[in-house]
Amino acid sequence: KSVERKLVEAGFKRAGRHWIHDEGRVFLEFPGEELGPGEESVDLDVAGRRLRILAPEAILVDRLAAWEFWGSSTDAVNAFLILRAVGDGLDWDMIEALARRREAGRALDRLRAFARRFPDSNPTQKKLVEWAERDVSS
Repeated sequence: KSVERKLVEAGFKRAGRHWIHDEGRVFLEFPGEELGPGEESVDLDVAGRRLRILAPEAILVDRLAAWEFWGSSTDAVNAFLILRAVGDGLDWDMIEALARRREAGRALDRLRAFARRFPDSNPTQKKLVEWAERDVSS
């Protein structure tokens, strides 16, 4: 309950398992009570407050697994955006281990191949969506 109270005090509104801060344009999701095998949390400082979040590697692999198993192109796009946002700060050993554990290796290979096509720029939105909407096994 103390987390809930602090979120409300910080200006968040609850919508099921989601918390939304309109002014700060922040969206939080609390999908489970414990971390999965191999997942880690990291601390993030936001506006003078410390938040403990799921490591970006775990989020990236979770999105890849959703793409691989459910064909969620939105999750493929989000995986690419995480890759670009965090970039060199990603722990690739962790990503590869989590992808093996989650059986998302094909999706990881496709993500890497796509990212290599744009080493110094970002793809257009059209190219990104076209890539994400292709079957991960193709």
